[in-house]
Amino acid sequence: MAGKAAHRQKVIERRLAIQERTMILAEWYMIHPIAWSNYQKHGRGLVILDPQEDGITWKYLPEADLARLDPGGDALAMVRRYNPPTQVVCLFSRSDGASCHLVNNPYPNELGH
Repeated sequence: MAGKAAHRQKVIERRLAIQERTMILAEWYMIHPIAWSNYQKHGRGLVILDPQEDGITWKYLPEADLARLDPGGDALAMVRRYNPPTQVVCLFSRSDGASCHLVNNPYPNELGH
């Protein structure tokens, strides 16, 4: 029984990750400019996405602030290795926790810096 519950939970998490990545890709033209302009002002960081009933709210979290909040975490490792002109690190804030994604530009011939 425990094995089935664990498997079911993994399937749910995998589906949620796919939905989140799909949302990032669908909103790339909004998310990447936010990330890029904040990178230019504040340095490396990530975009926190908080889905609401009436849309998505976002906030940019610079690397230094992230390091204070979550030293040694996976999100910090992603922020330290991503390529700002062509990639974005997004953290989804959810009621049951958070998930982080490193996403490549899906339109490399259209956007770039």
